[in-house]
Amino acid sequence: MTAQEREDSPRIGYEFSLTVEPLDGTDKVDVARLWTVDKLNASSCSIPSEQDARQWPHLRDIKLPSISEKEVQLIIGTNVPDALWVLEERHGNRGEPYTICTPLGWTLMGPMERSIGEDCHLNVNLVRSAEALREDDDCLMHQLERFWAAENSGVIPESKVSMSVEDKEALAIMKQSVKLEDGHYQIALPWKQYPPFLPYNRFMAECRLQTLKNGLLLDSELLENYKATMEQYLSKGHARRVPLNEINVQD
Repeated sequence: MTAQEREDSPRIGYEFSLTVEPLDGTDKVDVARLWTVDKLNASSCSIPSEQDARQWPHLRDIKLPSISEKEVQLIIGTNVPDALWVLEERHGNRGEPYTICTPLGWTLMGPMERSIGEDCHLNVNLVRSAEALREDDDCLMHQLERFWAAENSGVIPESKVSMSVEDKEALAIMKQSVKLEDGHYQIALPWKQYPPFLPYNRFMAECRLQTLKNGLLLDSELLENYKATMEQYLSKGHARRVPLNEINVQD
């Protein structure tokens, strides 16, 4: 599996609840909903110690417990507000770290080094349930659709193709005139006006016929195919030969 495939693969975890207590057991906080992940993107440097606090005069009397575990295994967010109650606080000058005492004990926040080096490490953690992600995606999609609907109102027509007036009239003519005749259906031609205006076009027809004849005489294979196709039309009744007595040769 490639790195991209690992990024795109769904994350599977568990949801449960637990009760968190400080090391001295003086209080407790109930976490109703908690989700597990493979690993938290939190550096061990983010765990404060008494050595960090001793660098600052206003924090030297703060007792931060020393633990052997150097890996962040639990993050409590604002969905558990009572875990973030400020029972007491200590702060110094602007830009210096400060501490707050919560029901789970003291926590230290702010820059731990007096001078900022060139290296800067940032960690961002976001844990969401699959249901919440789907709801967010649906909400975002609805917001985007409303945005485009507002932006394109009266400017861009709907994607649905509608029929023109002429199309509707032609469809009405075909529906009204359709009938079954000798085992096949017949419909009237959808003329724009009835009776239709048919100008005299014999000269144009004769010119086209002559052009077709010249082309067939120059290509014997095309001529044979043309003749075979016409014979097929005659044999199937799709066309008929016009008798000479029915031909109107008047100009």
